[in-house]
Amino acid sequence: MQVLLKARRGLVERGSREAIIQVCSCLEHPERYVRGAAVEALPKVCQRGDREAISTLLALLQNAQDGTRDAAVEALGVVALKGDVETVNKLLSMIKTANNATRASAILALHKVADRGQAGVVEMLMVVAGSEDGGVKSAVQQVLPHLAGKGDTRALAAFNQDTQHESPRVRLGAVIGLSALSDRGDRSTTEALVQAAQDIDSSVRKAAVWALAAIAPRGDKAVIRQIALALEDPIADVRVAGVSAIL
Repeated sequence: MQVLLKARRGLVERGSREAIIQVCSCLEHPERYVRGAAVEALPKVCQRGDREAISTLLALLQNAQDGTRDAAVEALGVVALKGDVETVNKLLSMIKTANNATRASAILALHKVADRGQAGVVEMLMVVAGSEDGGVKSAVQQVLPHLAGKGDTRALAAFNQDTQHESPRVRLGAVIGLSALSDRGDRSTTEALVQAAQDIDSSVRKAAVWALAAIAPRGDKAVIRQIALALEDPIADVRVAGVSAIL
């Protein structure tokens, strides 16, 4: 713990293997604030792209504790070089072969490490996009808008399909994803959002109305009708979204 305290203050020699090992070990600490301090300290004790540190962090993605995996994800974001092919490929391998908990963490780490459109990344996310595991599904929905290119037909098709998912959380993620990746006027997205604006869950309806304002072609009669219905929604947040959509 003393090494961690010194590392946070920049009092440890950068590149010290002993310090790196000790700081990384703190990512497994049961207390969240200690894990957070270790993430903060790592860039002060190791160079960006340090292979040994990255290997340790990748191994921690397989830890049984959620907090340790989350801390390892954050630490990879401050240690690994953005777009580093070796690290990205190791994460892709984990996503392909690991258990669902590790798979979800590796997906979240991709957001920290991979470049948008980097080779193999979206392809792998498409492989696991249909997972029924809640953690994996949520992770894919979180990172796909940041790693797929605008208008990526594969990502849009996955989000479009998820607007029909049984889970309101997944449907909400799908609406957010469509809003992030669709070009204005995209007909398929507009139709999906009109349907989502009628969802039984108010958070999905609200997000869909906001998304329609940003994505739908101007003057679309179906969109205008749906926004008019939003103005009469029993939930205030949905009505507010409808008002904002017509301003």
